[in-house]
Amino acid sequence: MLIAVTDHAAERFRQRVRGTLDPKTEIAGRVARAHAAGGTSPGERGAVLVRDLDNRELVYVCRVGGASYDELVVITLWEEGDSAAVPRRFTDALEPRRRGRAPQARPTGLTSVRTMSEMNTRPLGDSGINASVVGLGCNNFGRRVDLAGTRAVIDAAIEDGVTFLDTADIYGPSGASEELMGEALQGRRDQVVLATKFGMDMHDGNTLPRGSREYIHRAAEASLRRLRTDVIDYYWMHQPDEVTPIAETLGALQELIDAGKVRAIGASNFDGAQLREADAAARADGVTRFSAVQNHYSLLERGDAERDGLPACRELKIGFVPFFPLASGLLTGKYRPGEQAPAGARLSGRDAPATEAQFALIAALERYAQDRGITILQVAIGALLAEEPVVSVIAGATKPEQVHANAAAGRWIPDDADRAALRDLLDAHPG
Repeated sequence: MLIAVTDHAAERFRQRVRGTLDPKTEIAGRVARAHAAGGTSPGERGAVLVRDLDNRELVYVCRVGGASYDELVVITLWEEGDSAAVPRRFTDALEPRRRGRAPQARPTGLTSVRTMSEMNTRPLGDSGINASVVGLGCNNFGRRVDLAGTRAVIDAAIEDGVTFLDTADIYGPSGASEELMGEALQGRRDQVVLATKFGMDMHDGNTLPRGSREYIHRAAEASLRRLRTDVIDYYWMHQPDEVTPIAETLGALQELIDAGKVRAIGASNFDGAQLREADAAARADGVTRFSAVQNHYSLLERGDAERDGLPACRELKIGFVPFFPLASGLLTGKYRPGEQAPAGARLSGRDAPATEAQFALIAALERYAQDRGITILQVAIGALLAEEPVVSVIAGATKPEQVHANAAAGRWIPDDADRAALRDLLDAHPG
C-alpha cells in the first residue's frame, strides 16, 4: 500500500509532535501501523479515520485513492474526541467522485511515501536526533558505486527504514560520495538523517589545521554544497587535530549550529582521554558537546572499543557508533580459510584476508549462529547493538540486497542467555 500525505497534514503534525525530522514519513509509518492493527473506522462522506496508536488523541482523516484504490491519502489531522463525524471543512477533499460532479482533482501539496519496514531508532546521545539502529555507510559511493548504484542503495535503505546515512568529505574520494548522495537525495532529503565528517586530508592543497575555525567553516560550506542541502543533521570531526585546541574546534562548530547549518556534532577516532578533554572544554565554555563517538568496533576487533571507548561513553553519557562492524566482510561468511576471496569483494586480491586466529573465531561464531537458527551477519550486528550505549551500527553496502540483509540483521535481539554464551565464546578467543 502507498500512503500519501498532504503538506497541510504534515504541517499540523509538525505543530503537534515537536522535534519530528520528517513528518510525512512519520505520518505514513504511523498510519500504516494503525491500519495493519485494525485501528480504522468510517467517517462521513467516504472518510477513513485512522487513530494514532501512540497518541490516542490524534486521528488522521484519510480517503482511499490511487487508480486501483491502493493508496490512502492523509488529508488532515483531527483532535475532536471519539466521534466519527468529520468537520465539514475537511470533507470536500474526501470523495473522489460525488453524484453529478466530475472527479475531484488530487489534493495539492501531496507527497506519496511508500510504507517502510519497521526499524527501531535510538537517540544520538543528548543531541535530540534519533538514528536508525542500522545505519548506511556511504564510503563506497563514488569509488565502487556510481550514481545509479548510489540511488539503488539509498532506495533500498529508505525502504528498509535504514535512514541514518553516514558519509565524509574524503569519501569517493574528495567529495564524490557527498556529490552522488546530494543528487540521489533530491526530493527526499527530509526522509533521512544525514551525517558527514570533516578533518581528514582532502588532498586539495589546504594546509590549514583541520580543527581550526577557518578550516571547519570552509569544510562545512563545501559539504553543504556537494550534498545540496541547507543543513547537516550530524557533523562528525573525523579524527583529532593535534595542533588546534579542542576549545577552538568546538567554538567553530557552535557557530555552525547557531547559523542553522549543523544540527548536532560528534567525534570519530577519538580515544577515551580525548573524549573527556572535549567534553570538559565544551562544558567550560558553555557550547554544544560531542553527543556520540564513531569508532572501529566489531566482534573481530573489540579491544580498544571495549577497554576504552565504550567505558568513556558510559561515563560521559554519550552514544557509541561502530564502523567496520562486519570487519570488511569477514563477518558475512563470504571468506573461507585457504580459499581465494570472491571476485569484487573488498578483500579480494589479498593472500590472506584474515589471520588463523580470526578464522577460528569466525568458525566459532558461525556455529553459535547455527545453534540459534540465524546467520553470522545477524550475530555481528545484533551483538553490537546489545552493547550499551551503542546507538547505530554503520554498515556499508554496494548493492540493495546487502542493505536488506543488514537491515534484517539489525532486528535480531539476543536474550540474556545468548549474550552470556557469546561472551564466553569471545573470552575464549581474545581479540
